[in-house]
Amino acid sequence: MEKLFQLKEWLTVPKAAQHMAIVFGEDVNEADVLRFALDGQLQLSVYFVNQTSARCGESIDYDEVEWGEYYDKKEDKPIRYTENPKLNNGQFLRLNQEITHLKGLWDLSMNGEERQEIENQFQKLTGGPAVTDRHEDGAFVKGSDGKLYQLQRGRNRNFDCMTGGLPDDVLLVVRTDALAEFEQRISGASLDGPVNPKERNTLLTIIGVMAKDGYGHDLNRPYEAAKEIKEAADKLGIKISDDTIANKLKEAKNILAEKTE
Repeated sequence: MEKLFQLKEWLTVPKAAQHMAIVFGEDVNEADVLRFALDGQLQLSVYFVNQTSARCGESIDYDEVEWGEYYDKKEDKPIRYTENPKLNNGQFLRLNQEITHLKGLWDLSMNGEERQEIENQFQKLTGGPAVTDRHEDGAFVKGSDGKLYQLQRGRNRNFDCMTGGLPDDVLLVVRTDALAEFEQRISGASLDGPVNPKERNTLLTIIGVMAKDGYGHDLNRPYEAAKEIKEAADKLGIKISDDTIANKLKEAKNILAEKTE
């Protein structure tokens, strides 16, 4: 892990993709990061550079929704409506009347217009079709306390509730702790738990072959090789001692000797 990564609260989506590529040793691009977020694998956030108006609300079930009615002259019939915005998860939101102002780092709830906007960005990056569906109740963000906020940027066509998508001056980012949790979950699936002797010998064999034939290290001089490996690890922000590396190289040398006898 890069040293400066640990000091940052968030990364932009392109920087998050670069970081993932280093950690996983695979090609990762901006579209991949957006897809992880859309699939519920990674928490995506926004950084409000300027103050953004919003209304806080609490999630409610359908049977708690408050309904009103107005007469649609064009349709020539009464239309039911609710001022409780509907979320993509099937719940609704009971909003406070007062306007609050948001600034800084907030998570995207992926329950409203913000999801459509992220999907549209993904389609643009991958050469797909434009997303024309809109969520008429606007975009929602989530605070660190779990409360949801509806962003206020325009007017709903049916009533006077202020709604809107993401503002133009917002930065799309990934929190570093969310990124670390994602990496741990993906990598930890195969690394957690004790390693049995057979797996351990296999790993040591791989280490020995890579050190000897891949990088030209002399396993008879483990501390020389350990110094080079430690320097490479330091550049990635990984802390490991010369002794630990040298001891593993010694074990790897012994395993290789057994297998080549």
